[in-house]
Amino acid sequence: MNATGLVLLGILVLLTGGALAAGCARVRGLCLGLFLASSLGGCVLAAVAGLQVLLAGAVQDWVVDWNVPAGGFHARLDALGAWYALVVGLIGAPIAVYATFHFEHASRGTLAVLAFLFNLLLGSLLLLAAAGHALLFLAAWEVATISAYFLIVLFHEKEEIRRAGRIYLFANHTGTFCLVALIALLGAGAGSLEFSALSGSARFLPASGLLLPLALIGFGTKAGILPLHIWLPHAHPAAPSPISALLSGIVIKAGIFGLLRFLAFLPPVSVSWGVVLLVLGVLSGVLGVLYALSQHDLKKLLAYHSVENIGIILIGIGVGLVGARTGSGLVAVLGFAGALLHLLNHAAFKSLLFLGAGRVVHATGTGAIDHLGGLARRMPATALLFLVGCVSICALPPFNGFVSEWSVFRAMFEQSTRGAGTAALWSVGGILGLALIGGLAAACFAKVFGAVFLGEPRARHDHGEARDAPGPQKVAMGFLALLCLLIGILPQLAIRVVWPACVQVAQSVGAQDIPDPGPVAAWLGSVSSIGLAFLSLVLAIALLSRLLLRRPSVHVGTWGCGYARPSARMQYTASSFADPLLRVFRGVLYPRIDSSRGRGSFSGSPALRSRTPDAAETWIFRPAFALLMRACAPARFLQRVPVQYQVSVVVAVLTLLLLWKVTL
Repeated sequence: MNATGLVLLGILVLLTGGALAAGCARVRGLCLGLFLASSLGGCVLAAVAGLQVLLAGAVQDWVVDWNVPAGGFHARLDALGAWYALVVGLIGAPIAVYATFHFEHASRGTLAVLAFLFNLLLGSLLLLAAAGHALLFLAAWEVATISAYFLIVLFHEKEEIRRAGRIYLFANHTGTFCLVALIALLGAGAGSLEFSALSGSARFLPASGLLLPLALIGFGTKAGILPLHIWLPHAHPAAPSPISALLSGIVIKAGIFGLLRFLAFLPPVSVSWGVVLLVLGVLSGVLGVLYALSQHDLKKLLAYHSVENIGIILIGIGVGLVGARTGSGLVAVLGFAGALLHLLNHAAFKSLLFLGAGRVVHATGTGAIDHLGGLARRMPATALLFLVGCVSICALPPFNGFVSEWSVFRAMFEQSTRGAGTAALWSVGGILGLALIGGLAAACFAKVFGAVFLGEPRARHDHGEARDAPGPQKVAMGFLALLCLLIGILPQLAIRVVWPACVQVAQSVGAQDIPDPGPVAAWLGSVSSIGLAFLSLVLAIALLSRLLLRRPSVHVGTWGCGYARPSARMQYTASSFADPLLRVFRGVLYPRIDSSRGRGSFSGSPALRSRTPDAAETWIFRPAFALLMRACAPARFLQRVPVQYQVSVVVAVLTLLLLWKVTL
């Protein structure tokens, strides 16, 4: 079977297995077994299909005509779609294993909803990767949006969870509105919604200048590009941890995939637009990591790091566009290679971090970083795997984050030395921005790992009941950690797999003189040697320190600085660790400190709390939402109209539109 057929078979397995599992929710074991088998089967088929296209280059169309306005069902898994299908398969499988045992004690209704919607979300994302028709792409996009919403509000009893779901739905449907406008304009210019017809037609549109802004808003909202990221810090803490991993690992990458897909349909992008994307990437990366550094909730911190890493991907896309328009095929392909590799790398280590954070929250009952500590003794496997995710996201060798970020660095180095004028200057700025992002990320995860897993518990209770993850969940997280390590030590293999997708994207934006993958793979092989040498040095130092410094323990009294019984609260908190860095950026973040002091000398304990409000939410979206609510207030009477009448009006309007279209 060809690759397109394999991915469609994977979608069928996912949907059928999810429906059967939902129908068998009364038998818990059968429901979980069907869910796990179908999700793993669909993900494996997707990964095999992706590898088949990327390694063998076999691409075939699957077309089914039907009497529907704007065309039929057209699926085609090309190199770019194959790369995204591979990401969905590799990351979706371990998340499904983790979710199976995370929800094993959930109610029957929760299991039914989870099994069906989880597989529906994966299936819609795979259909997105294989879509060869804009209407099919848009339908898969909307199904993914709706199914992700219901997974976010899976435990909807709490108001903050329902509010997070509403913010997600409003933001993503705003993006979908822009995509509908984009596809309508492209279809008007081409006379068809087939992807093959859309290429090259946009330059003749009178409104061609609006196309890239519409694409940036439509896809950037899903991806979480700043300032369109507003839904991420609300949805990730509200959703169950496996769903948070799915959102950050796979769903937001649909925005990046869609942007790269539709770049081929837009007019030739100028150097200035490449610089705009590079600047947006630097802003998203720097502000995302700064907001992450100021957070007190573990999952909200990880959500802002998704904004940061989407910024890194956007830097790679921006420098790739600059290279394509300045005639440097090497710069273009290195930038797109860094962006596409980081798409997979971020999916791997961010899913690992969210799953580890979920285990911490499940074991301790809290995600407040300042209340945690000392969990490495209780949860050694989770601590080790979480550490792998921390090192990977900080782009330290020999793990995968180092490879993709260094590819972006190398693209900007090449552009700054070979280019001239504005493009070279902006590349130097991008180098400085990416270096700042990496340094702040290292500080942030030193704070996170130290505060959560090292030291002593900072809360009044010592989390003595905390237990490590069960075996299957360790296997799921271990697979993601192994993927991070393998890409880090075998980057030449990773670049050969992703190379066809890089070439496709680079050629679609006009890049020429694209080099062969051999020299780039050989250069990345030297990068892996650096990583292996670094890892060997660290392991040797650890072994020698354990052998040479081993000595019998001697217990002696210490001077306690006047305190007879020091407590765990005397150690650094995560907030105090980050405070010196946040003071440097006080003029950007505008942190707020809330303090309460009692009256009199013996009125109780004072309290001090710091928080950093999101500037985009405070100054852009809240006023916009308030204005929208006031504008829509006169239409509230429609809420009193019975639902059956509302549905009847919708059906009647749709029927009239279809009749009008058919009779044209």
